[in-house]
Amino acid sequence: IVAPNSINILIRDTSGNLVSILDASSTYVNGSWHNVVMVRDTTAGNLILYVDGSQIATATDTTVATLSNTSPVVIGSRSIGGVYFDGDLDDIRVIPSAITAAEVLTLYEGVPGFEPALPTRQIADTVLHLQADSGERDLSNHGNYGTFEGTDIAANSTDTEFVFNGTDDVVNFGDILNQSSAFSMSAWVYFDSFT
Repeated sequence: IVAPNSINILIRDTSGNLVSILDASSTYVNGSWHNVVMVRDTTAGNLILYVDGSQIATATDTTVATLSNTSPVVIGSRSIGGVYFDGDLDDIRVIPSAITAAEVLTLYEGVPGFEPALPTRQIADTVLHLQADSGERDLSNHGNYGTFEGTDIAANSTDTEFVFNGTDDVVNFGDILNQSSAFSMSAWVYFDSFT
């Protein structure tokens, strides 16, 4: 999700059509956690970026062909061998529907790494829900276990955060989101730097 000095979220269909949302604010490297949510709403034809419960950017979804493929869902890099994330993640979710602004706000309530004031917030039909305190165990009902790959991620991660080194750390979940319709992805993010 990270490009130089920005949060950049993009999707590409099997015909090569690309849609991207870019938020070029560098204020996210500020010693605080941020909740980042991407929603692909195929009914409205939009790709939406939320940060800390607020809608930051919207782009028209110009993808027309299927997004279905056998590429793995990889967390920590744009693709295996691509640009790597430098920072920490927690409460990672993949949802095969376009969640609402109210559901985004529900995900934003609470701060990872601390005892939550509310019970764990669950969104219906979640296909992946990964929290650092559960390690590789998926908290959704789908049992999508990830493979920790890279130099440091398994050793450096704690009960409060998955630590990505910015050079080769990823969590690979295989083909858990093989679809051509709406979906959402969410994570609590602590940016060490933009690279």
